[in-house]
Amino acid sequence: METKQVLSGHKSPILEFRARWSLDWALSDARLYNDPDKFQVFPATRSGLAYALDWVESERISCRGCWGSATCDLFAVMGEGEICVEINDTESYDRPDGTCISEARAYKLLTCDGEIDAAKIHALHTNIWDGHNHISFVPSRSLALLADEDRYERNGHALVAWNSEGGVEDIRIDDGWTTADEYWSILGNIYWTYGDLNAHERGTALTTAGIPCDTVWLTGDDVVILVPEDDLARAIEVMLAPENS
Repeated sequence: METKQVLSGHKSPILEFRARWSLDWALSDARLYNDPDKFQVFPATRSGLAYALDWVESERISCRGCWGSATCDLFAVMGEGEICVEINDTESYDRPDGTCISEARAYKLLTCDGEIDAAKIHALHTNIWDGHNHISFVPSRSLALLADEDRYERNGHALVAWNSEGGVEDIRIDDGWTTADEYWSILGNIYWTYGDLNAHERGTALTTAGIPCDTVWLTGDDVVILVPEDDLARAIEVMLAPENS
């Protein structure tokens, strides 16, 4: 996203955004993370707000996984103080008590689109431990701002384009490599095309047989196994009957 010039004489009341942590004081890390001088700064631009909101949502999940009784909040620095930005609140008004504003209201107060870093956004698109399971986090606000080519992320021997919901829109496989097998859970496909091995077992069997392979994990359980084109026939034999290969 390109930076837009701010109109002369019109300045956003938001100076910057700050993410702050809040831990139960019984936790050993509380003194460090609850320190008023500890925060993560984001620019007061529309793209900066989108990334900040995604970052904070990701951090909230991570906080639950690390400490349980902990969270992270986003604040807009305005004048001499800070006001909390209510994440996932799309109403466009300020709270009567002045303690927080909605996402939509914060967006309307900004006057500059700013720049966006595709690599940083893709780094947020990962699995996070929430204390019970590893869950897939999708930075949907930021993904929606990426240009067509920026939506592609390097994933082994493939380039994957994500849509704004974090789903796979397109895959480009490197020259000389091809798909040996795949599983797309969302489509309800048969789990594996060849044999009964799972993804890890297939990768181990292929490697043991001396066949280079690349297991490309996508959102959720979706996975694509890539091998060199010249090794495809042999790879299928191994996946069908690894014990005889």
